[in-house]
Amino acid sequence: MTKLTIKIAIGVAVVMISVGCGSEGEIKLNNAHTALPISQATPSTVPTELPSPTSTPVLAAMPMQIPTLVPTSTPMPEPVPTLIPTPVSIPTPRPTVIPKPTPHVVSRPTPKPDPCRYVPEPHKARCEDSLFLEDFDLGSIAQVARFNFSELEKFSRMSKLRSGVGHDYSFNTDEHDPTGSSCRSMKHYFLPVGTPLKNELYDKTSHSFEWMSIKFFAPADGVIQDLGDDHQFVVESTHFPGYYFKFHHVHLSSGLRHGSTVVAGQQIGTLAEEDAWGEIGVEVRVNSRKVYLLSFLQVATDQVLDLYRMRGLTDVADVVITKEERDAVPLRCNKSSAAGWFEGGGNYKPDEQFMIWQYESSDNWFFFD
Repeated sequence: MTKLTIKIAIGVAVVMISVGCGSEGEIKLNNAHTALPISQATPSTVPTELPSPTSTPVLAAMPMQIPTLVPTSTPMPEPVPTLIPTPVSIPTPRPTVIPKPTPHVVSRPTPKPDPCRYVPEPHKARCEDSLFLEDFDLGSIAQVARFNFSELEKFSRMSKLRSGVGHDYSFNTDEHDPTGSSCRSMKHYFLPVGTPLKNELYDKTSHSFEWMSIKFFAPADGVIQDLGDDHQFVVESTHFPGYYFKFHHVHLSSGLRHGSTVVAGQQIGTLAEEDAWGEIGVEVRVNSRKVYLLSFLQVATDQVLDLYRMRGLTDVADVVITKEERDAVPLRCNKSSAAGWFEGGGNYKPDEQFMIWQYESSDNWFFFD
């Protein structure tokens, strides 16, 4: 006999109902409480007839349908890469250092040495009246001379800077040789018109005009300084301190004396002796013991140079022998004399060949047209 057992939970009790085919209506309650009669059971909770177990429908399992995804026409955006920031190293903070206060120091300019400190007392006052150019540079020579120093048309030639004419003239310069083994004349001599070209004829030829009539002029605005007893003096430039024009054998004009002011182009004198030549030297004074000697044409303006160009000058180098050229062909001189006459000249150990070369050669002279 087939039995169907159904458990129904009512409250906290469990009711077990066994249904069998052999005994109809036989219901056994298996409960710990007292079984109630069937007639007292609630009709809504216990059915009168139980369906046959064979009549319970069985649902067949349906297969699951997975929808097919159809891509749309819009492309999917590419994934944006995630940027991982680079770690920034944070330096370890240094402790703040508070500087110690610096005591206030007053800076005082270094006093310049006295340019006249080596000058003996009788001449010190004159030196102290002078102007110096302590930072002079050979690469930046000023054009100081605004007027020619003399009447150029009255001269036929001029000696070259560092020539062998006359005597050694390099004192107080870097080129001075106290032994007399290498001497040079670092100024210009000017021979008047009418002098012969041959040395042998010089003493036999009369002057074509009075040489003492030759006039001399102030090349620049300045002051008459260093007036000597033998017709020597300088014109100290006022606009270019440290530049000096040295005149030799010139009789100073009346009214001019040491300390007189002059202007460029002003006549300051005439040639002092009939047998003297025209001479001009240019000094740049660094201090009382050091000077630079330059060519007059090195400090001349273009207006002054035009006068020399009209006489055949093409370049200032035409009247300058370089230091290297003179050092390569040194000239000896007599250092026992104050002038330092060249050896072989008429005043020291005369030599005919040297005197011809000294007076006639273009090694020493620039001849005007």
